[in-house]
Amino acid sequence: MKLPDFAPRLSRTHVVVLALALAGAAGLGVWMLRAQPLPIRTVDAVPPDAFVSVDVDVGGLRKSGALAALFGDRDEQTLTQVCGFDPVDRMTELVFTVPEGGTGEFGVAVQADLTQDELLRCADEIVKAHGGDPTPDITSHGPYAVITPRTTSSTSTKPARSLGFLRGGPILVGQRAWIHSMIDAIDAAREGRAAASEHVKLRARLATAVTPPPAFLVTATAVLERSVRERLKSEMLAEVGAGDDPGTAMMLGVLGMSSGVAGLYERGADVHAVVDLRCEEERECAQVERLIVKVRGEWAKLEPLRAFGLGPVLDHLEVDHHGTTLEVRASAPTADVVRWAKLLTTSKPAPSAAASAVPAPSGSAELPSQTLKVTVPEGVEPGQPFTVHIQSPRPGAPIVGVQTVTATIPSAAPAPSASALRR
Repeated sequence: MKLPDFAPRLSRTHVVVLALALAGAAGLGVWMLRAQPLPIRTVDAVPPDAFVSVDVDVGGLRKSGALAALFGDRDEQTLTQVCGFDPVDRMTELVFTVPEGGTGEFGVAVQADLTQDELLRCADEIVKAHGGDPTPDITSHGPYAVITPRTTSSTSTKPARSLGFLRGGPILVGQRAWIHSMIDAIDAAREGRAAASEHVKLRARLATAVTPPPAFLVTATAVLERSVRERLKSEMLAEVGAGDDPGTAMMLGVLGMSSGVAGLYERGADVHAVVDLRCEEERECAQVERLIVKVRGEWAKLEPLRAFGLGPVLDHLEVDHHGTTLEVRASAPTADVVRWAKLLTTSKPAPSAAASAVPAPSGSAELPSQTLKVTVPEGVEPGQPFTVHIQSPRPGAPIVGVQTVTATIPSAAPAPSASALRR
């Protein structure tokens, strides 16, 4: 086709220059896009070498009405008085991460609507309330400010835990070295330098395990290095000998698991749990399946667990083994799960039947199945009543809550004693 006379004439040189200019502009655009930091997710704070991570969707739990069950009977009024606000109400996501080594150390990443000033004021008041010295040592690591008080309590001998703060990023809590590892993981993720860690892959795998994909309220992942598992196997075999015994074979199967992921989600009126385990070899998964089935059968016969309400869960627990993959599924009514969580998070230890180490007048509380020794509060006069709180007084009985009995020291008794009679 013939170009109009007014069309510009492009020489080969013009074409080459134009192509180079377009290529340069495209390259510059790609570079600028790559240079923009990626959005930070709370889960990005999990270092790739972490042993365990637990992700709690606090916002989702709040909407489901299960937040109180997760945190137990926390004293919102006290938190508000100390900090000037309730920190839990500002949270949307919480991630716990545990390093390898079994040192008891852990880190926490919290996505919360807090400024650095609010965070520091709240932390200072909490440290003061525990008798610590909140005087901060502020350093930087990557884009984060790392704040470490001199001491966190009057009795702790361990190094104080630090706070990591970055506007718009998750707030970090933990020992300074582990916080640095968490910051490095965040940095690598936001700059696009991080390959997907095994924890991220496990979460992605969990998302495909349920159709349609649910919003998981709690997600937990665990990755155990092969060298650690092999060492544990060697130590166990050195103690018990060959692994021909069925019990030993099952435990060797457990040590053959390389990773696992578990998720809790709510659907309808039920809470569902799905667990996906991976083994090095198929026979190891088969042994783990045998162990789960064995434990399920034994626990299903325990009357206290059935009285607690776990009977239907154990009866309908599903175990599915395919090659080196093992999947476990269970469900229970949401109301029951909330009740169990509250009982577990608010229960207090039952009173000891042994005499108190503090010298004090004591007597017997006559109960249907046992006698408990109780300590008389200081200042109680003979004939004056006092209250005794008893929880689950009969061994093996279902949890029935705290019961209250009234006791008095008879004024005519030759020696201080107390008879506690059940109301």
